[in-house]
Amino acid sequence: MRRGTWVVFIISLFVNPIYAQATKVQAPEFELQVGNAKYDVAEGKTFSIVTPKGERIEVLLRRKEVLQFAEHGVSFNYDSSMKVEVTKELGVVTIAVESIASTIAMIQIHSVPAKPNEVRDVLIQSLRDEYKSRGAEFLEGSGRTIKRQFRGMDQEGQYLEFLLGGERMRAEIYAFQKGDTVISIMFQHLASDAELAKRNFSVISNSLQ
Repeated sequence: MRRGTWVVFIISLFVNPIYAQATKVQAPEFELQVGNAKYDVAEGKTFSIVTPKGERIEVLLRRKEVLQFAEHGVSFNYDSSMKVEVTKELGVVTIAVESIASTIAMIQIHSVPAKPNEVRDVLIQSLRDEYKSRGAEFLEGSGRTIKRQFRGMDQEGQYLEFLLGGERMRAEIYAFQKGDTVISIMFQHLASDAELAKRNFSVISNSLQ
């Protein structure tokens, strides 16, 4: 298993300025065609269409609050405000689920021979080494054991908390067996986004299959 790629990818998400401040996003516009009639549609705004019988109906186009990812032998729900990116390298599939804030979930499917505790230990040590090299200060309590439910079962992981660039960050790292593969999961966020992280991560962990 490659240590560097996974960790550097995580780090790069936090040093990117997009996570330091919210960005303005223009609502996408759509065109709805009903029969031969076409209507300009803006997300989240009510509009009216006229049926062939002359009836006027109010319609609202909006995004789903929760979306589903189902590929590479895993499935889970995630908040629709988050974006998913999949990368593959040397027997490891990495699924990054990111929000415009600091909340990041990293799910990896390891098809190479490995034990869950070995995968978790490597990831934790890699994170520690990488963040220390960037001047991070790990806080008291980092490394303690925590539990979270995945697939309806309690899984033990480790918790990290540290200061980096004046920001307080928190991470949880888990790894467990699923059939012939090992699934590793990291949840990471700024302390200031704790409430958002709690909501976003629960949607993923409660639905992971």
